[in-house]
Amino acid sequence: MLKAYHRLPLAMQLNMATLLVLVIVFTGLIVMINTRVSSDLEHLTTQHIKDDLQLTTDFLETTYNATRHEVEAGGQRFIQQFPEGLTLNRQNTLDFNGQQIPVLSDENGPLAQNFSKPDEFTSMTGDSATIFQRVGDDFLRISTSLRKQDGSRAYGTWLGKQHPGYEKLISGQRYEGLAMLFGKLTLSAYEPVKDNNGDVIAVLYVGSDVSAVFDEIKTSLGKLKVGDTGYYYAVANEKQKKPGLILVHPTLAQGQEAADIRQIKDANGNQPFGVMTKANTSGVLDYPWQDANGQVRQKMAVYQSVEGWNMNLVAGSYVDEFTAASRELRNLLMPLMLGALILLGLLLAWLLRSRLKPLQALTAHAQAMGAGDLTRRPAPDDQTDSRNELHRLQLAMYSMADGLRELIDNLQAAGQGLRHSAESMSSSVTGVSNTADQQSQATTQAAGTIEELTASVSEIAQNAEEAQQTAGECMDTAQNSRIHMQEILSNINQFAEQIRNSSTTMQQVAERSNAVGQVMDVISDVAEQTNLLALNAAIEAARAGEHGRGFAVVADEVRQLAQRTQTATTDIRKLMDELRGDILQAAELMRTGESGTAAMVDQVNEAEGTLDSIINGIQNVNERNHSVAVASRQQAEATNEISDSIAHIDYQAQETRQQIDASTEASHQVLMLCDDLEQQIQRFKI
Repeated sequence: MLKAYHRLPLAMQLNMATLLVLVIVFTGLIVMINTRVSSDLEHLTTQHIKDDLQLTTDFLETTYNATRHEVEAGGQRFIQQFPEGLTLNRQNTLDFNGQQIPVLSDENGPLAQNFSKPDEFTSMTGDSATIFQRVGDDFLRISTSLRKQDGSRAYGTWLGKQHPGYEKLISGQRYEGLAMLFGKLTLSAYEPVKDNNGDVIAVLYVGSDVSAVFDEIKTSLGKLKVGDTGYYYAVANEKQKKPGLILVHPTLAQGQEAADIRQIKDANGNQPFGVMTKANTSGVLDYPWQDANGQVRQKMAVYQSVEGWNMNLVAGSYVDEFTAASRELRNLLMPLMLGALILLGLLLAWLLRSRLKPLQALTAHAQAMGAGDLTRRPAPDDQTDSRNELHRLQLAMYSMADGLRELIDNLQAAGQGLRHSAESMSSSVTGVSNTADQQSQATTQAAGTIEELTASVSEIAQNAEEAQQTAGECMDTAQNSRIHMQEILSNINQFAEQIRNSSTTMQQVAERSNAVGQVMDVISDVAEQTNLLALNAAIEAARAGEHGRGFAVVADEVRQLAQRTQTATTDIRKLMDELRGDILQAAELMRTGESGTAAMVDQVNEAEGTLDSIINGIQNVNERNHSVAVASRQQAEATNEISDSIAHIDYQAQETRQQIDASTEASHQVLMLCDDLEQQIQRFKI
């Protein structure tokens, strides 16, 4: 699509693009105007409905307040019918519909089933009146002028704890409100009656039938219109027993008014109407709704609470009824803008065609230049001072043609000069190529000689390094042997020290054995004297006769013990002599071993000195081998550097050869380009 558009004439492209922009701008203006007008109309209509709704709400609240004041005044008149108040006698009871209840009375007597005062009040005011007596935690209707739908009195029933005013009444507070009593909408007022202790004993009720007033409200609301098809309606709010009930609706039948608006669904199946049942609230609700023709349209509802009546008043209609003026304006603008587009399109087409006509001449001139014809000259025209882009483009085209002619002349001259230069360069390159070949052969021969020298030097360096390595291994072995000899010498010295210590210990043992022998001599002498003493004691005991018998036995035992001690000391003495002889012999052997170890130490020291001499010799040889290896490596490195230099010279010679070949090829190509350039220049006619 875009490709086909780009191939159209430039005037047509500009015309189409401009028309498209104008269509977008005009369409945007229509949409913006329509949206703004619709929004303003909707806002103004909403505000107007709110104002009307507020006026209607004020009227309904005023009506309610007026009725409430009448009920309050009636309540005061009903209270005034009991100038001395009410009393509850809990000691006495009476039968009331089969139930015993305390007696509630006024100055005239019990009030149960006494309808005189309620009837009197009704005859004066037209409102109903009821007397509730408190029985337990509830209130019982004991007297009333209120009639049921069948005409009978509505008494004997309970107020009930579910009554919206029960909590206030039981706590002694006044209550008023709307209630549906026996088919009639009644505005009720309940006034609690207390005894001297402050306890609630009864409730006086006054109710005014406001059905007629509410019917008038229905009629008035039914006459009000919103837009073309909109209307007013009312729903019960949360202050009533059944919030959400439709109380007033001009388009619903009588039975449908009792429906709960919270259960009604919009066109999308949602239930958005619960927000309109809140008490003390106001707002706007938008929702889709299906009209009588089955078409889904957007609808708007403005709602506001009405105090006293405990309902919310709603006014609404379809949104498009409020914005009809914006649609009419849009329908008026569309043909006007369409006509303006057509006129602008025709004017633009004529203007573009007339102003872009010089482009045709420029196109023909450019095509001729592309074909190589530079001989065409434009007609003389005084356009040098023009600010028109087409005039300036023409001047630029003519200037470009002149420049091309001059450029082609210069190219012809440059091509001839380039041919002569290329031929000269080709001859010079041929001479340089021969010289480079000779240099390459010389460097190749020098490189071979250097490689042989490098191999010999490398072999010498390798042999020197191997000899150095072998000498190093011998030196390591000798040093290890020296270390082992030092370890052996240390062990021998330790062994000799142990022998000396053992010899000293043996001598000490021999000396101590002599001391033990002396002790044994003392023990032997003591045993011998003890033996003599025991013998003398035995003799003295024998002389004593019967009295010394026991002592004789003890003396005999002591003598025997002394003999055994003497025998044992003799044996120990003998063993100690033998032990001392063995110890002296062992000490002699120790001294002999000590002399042998001393000789071994001398021999090991001599061997260690020999190893030191060997190590010094190997170290000298290793140093000479290292010097030879270092010198060989330096010579090898020098020859390698020479070889690298020659290789680099050879590489440079080869590169020079390649560059010469490339230069030769380039000179041939330059000659070919010169031929091609001459052929291309011949295309142009100047």
